[in-house]
Amino acid sequence: MVEDGGRVAGYIVGTADTRAFETLLEDRWWPMLRAAHADPQATPWAERTTDQHLERMFHKPNAVPDAVVAAHPAHLHINLLPHLQGQGLGQRLIDTLSAALTSAGARGLHLGVSEANTRAQRFYDIYGFTRFSEQSTPGRSGWCGT
Repeated sequence: MVEDGGRVAGYIVGTADTRAFETLLEDRWWPMLRAAHADPQATPWAERTTDQHLERMFHKPNAVPDAVVAAHPAHLHINLLPHLQGQGLGQRLIDTLSAALTSAGARGLHLGVSEANTRAQRFYDIYGFTRFSEQSTPGRSGWCGT
């Protein structure tokens, strides 16, 4: 976690086993969210609000492609407020998580990023991630690390 002035300004989370995490979501997390949020399936993808995109994910989560998980079974999610980007904090967060995942037996790491987030895409490219060709979610690109 990154703090700025006593407030959370960034974080990273991940798991060494994507499939086990997806199973946990299906068993314990999605049912509660499905009960609380209607499925916006009838609304065309391009017309959905941000909330509706999230609500659709509750009802129809996108599994990571098998080929990606086979080679890169761990995954991460990172967020860092814009005013703290470009200072090496993202790299330190990824390095720290990568070390922990490696210690847990993970042998490959992947993540997803918005196609519109070209700054993040440049960061992942420089950091050594490569884009994988299978797109599992509209509007997102997948990246694999080493």
